[in-house]
Amino acid sequence: MYKGKIIHSDINRVISSCRHYDKVSILDFGMSGGDKAGEIIDLGWRRGDPKVLDVAKTIGESWAFDKILMMDFVPKLNPGFYESVQNAFPGVTIELVTVADFKGAIADSRAVIRTGDNQDGANLVFVAGVAREDPV
Repeated sequence: MYKGKIIHSDINRVISSCRHYDKVSILDFGMSGGDKAGEIIDLGWRRGDPKVLDVAKTIGESWAFDKILMMDFVPKLNPGFYESVQNAFPGVTIELVTVADFKGAIADSRAVIRTGDNQDGANLVFVAGVAREDPV
């Protein structure tokens, strides 16, 4: 039987099929642009749940990625979220991009995972990297 933490079959399928530079977006419930992505996975079941960062941390434990894209206004608008992302992913590059570039990255994503998060600017795009070690 599968021993990993992610029990959502669609998320497992998407992250296991990603290759270098593929993108997966994890968005709050109100972020637009996800309809252009390859696939939409809805996890939100009520306003506030689940949180983007909770989903991102769990996916981050199972997936190799090189950087995270975030909209450039987030550090000023929601410094707590920005700092939480930095603390959750030490050593990972967080690239701040314009809203237009962020929406372009969403549209270019293999999948969009929509959460119920309702924090200002709580949206992330993960860019796949290289798994440099064998899984334990």
